[in-house]
Amino acid sequence: MTRTPEQELAHAGQELAQIAEQKKNYEILPATVAVAEPDPFSFTAEEAREFAATPLTERGMPVAPLPTTNQFEEEPLSEEEAIYIVSRWVAEDEEVEESERRTREEMIENLQEAAAARGSVVPASMFTEIVARFAPNAPHKSDVSVSASPQLPPYPNELLPLIESGVAFHQHDHWWVHRCRKCGKFALTCCGEIRDESAVRHGEKTLTSYGRQAVGLDPIKPPKSQEQIDKEAKEQLKDAPWMKEFRGVDELEGNGSIKMFIEEFIPEGTTLICGLPKEGKSFLALSVAKALTSGRPLFGNPRFSVPEPVPVLYLAAESGDGALKLRCEKFGITRDKTKFIARTLTQGPMFGLDDQNIQSVVRTLRPVVMLETLIRFNEGTDEDDATENRKLAQAIFRLIAFGAKAVIGIHHSRKDLNKTKPTKEAAVRGSGDGLAMVDAVWLVMQDEKLFQGGKGPNEIDVVGWGRDFTPRPMRLALTKTAPKNLPTTVITFSPGIVSCIDSGDFEWVDKREIQTQRQELTQMVEQLVVETPSITKPELVAKTGASEWEIRNALKRLGYRRSPGGKKGTTRWVKQSEKVDA
Repeated sequence: MTRTPEQELAHAGQELAQIAEQKKNYEILPATVAVAEPDPFSFTAEEAREFAATPLTERGMPVAPLPTTNQFEEEPLSEEEAIYIVSRWVAEDEEVEESERRTREEMIENLQEAAAARGSVVPASMFTEIVARFAPNAPHKSDVSVSASPQLPPYPNELLPLIESGVAFHQHDHWWVHRCRKCGKFALTCCGEIRDESAVRHGEKTLTSYGRQAVGLDPIKPPKSQEQIDKEAKEQLKDAPWMKEFRGVDELEGNGSIKMFIEEFIPEGTTLICGLPKEGKSFLALSVAKALTSGRPLFGNPRFSVPEPVPVLYLAAESGDGALKLRCEKFGITRDKTKFIARTLTQGPMFGLDDQNIQSVVRTLRPVVMLETLIRFNEGTDEDDATENRKLAQAIFRLIAFGAKAVIGIHHSRKDLNKTKPTKEAAVRGSGDGLAMVDAVWLVMQDEKLFQGGKGPNEIDVVGWGRDFTPRPMRLALTKTAPKNLPTTVITFSPGIVSCIDSGDFEWVDKREIQTQRQELTQMVEQLVVETPSITKPELVAKTGASEWEIRNALKRLGYRRSPGGKKGTTRWVKQSEKVDA
């Protein structure tokens, strides 16, 4: 039931009196009845009772009813008046379900458009049409006291005047205020672009900084332009001593792209060369050292060019002088100590990465640092321990901070590595923190089927993962099939197999060329077998120049097998699908 203005005010006075009595009649209460007096004043309990019992007409403070639509047939409304009145009527429209009402934002937009087109006023006919559209059943057909209050979500009391004027509004479960970006005032229209700013903090009880400015609790702060903000920041910070210890974007070294010390292979930062034991990791690291110190392309392939020679500090924590010297001589690594400098176990225990001697070398030469193997420089014993790996990462980062161009760690892969479908996680053994610190990972995988424990060529597949570049897979040969007319003075790795490393480096293996050679050999073997079905493997080796292993694989690809019966070497070759006559 709707109270009359007299009843509403009397009821409010009774509530104020009850509150004052609970406060032992000593509490001075602020006036909360908006219709009574626009200026703040206070009540005691007794004054509240008297005030509530006094007729409105005797107080000289009449309660103005809301106008009806009939009153605007002759006189237009201002934009703010129209928005205020219709907002109240929409809120009082009890006969229309909330889901069926037009949104308040649509109503405001309609009124603003109407006012903008007609000198900031809304004609009576336009106002009546908008009222009928947004609040068809609201009690606007009769006088309605302003004592009726809309049902709104919770809000701080200070925000009420702005809600009634439309400057504050509720949307997306939050209270907002309209603010001018140019002058900072809070209004529906102003001298600049109007932006919505948050007015109330979580809980709908506390005003934000913008909310306090909007209701007058804090002074309005005119917005600053970005130019003003930048200028003030520069003036304030230009003389700060710590500014010299940091860099802006224009002061950062480089040209904006990732710096590579070997194109498509070694970036700045940290690189890991990983693989299972005895599969060629150390050889690959020395090939990299040769390229870095000489300035010549890695593996002799122009794709892996070296922009400029870089010194190398090689820390061999698992070998002595003899083993390292033998390998360096095979690769032809420079004897210039300012370009390649190493420490092995022959000189004593390996230095820790925080050792002053290592720091001095790094600060002076600014080399690429190679760690063989990475785990030997971990202070702990558990490479799966995340804390210990973080310490190792910090030590590596310190080397880079001291001036190291890059750090390359030789590291082991997990035993469950699947060579047919290798993953970065399986390539790097230990805690995931090891992966988090690196910029590139290269995985070395021996072709075991081809190698046959030393009977065949030793070739490795090298695949990689990069943070800022995309590594390409490749195949390299450590040993290869000996040529036909091999001089007797040449030392073979095993019968029919010679070393590529003895010649100074890996040999690049072109997979397309291998496939072509394999196809040619297969066709040659098939032709010889068709012509002479009883031909033996040694005869096929002699006629083709291929190894017995290659001949055996070619026959297998062709599907040939020996026919049963007879002595070895006298039986003929038949296809697996062919039937042999008895």
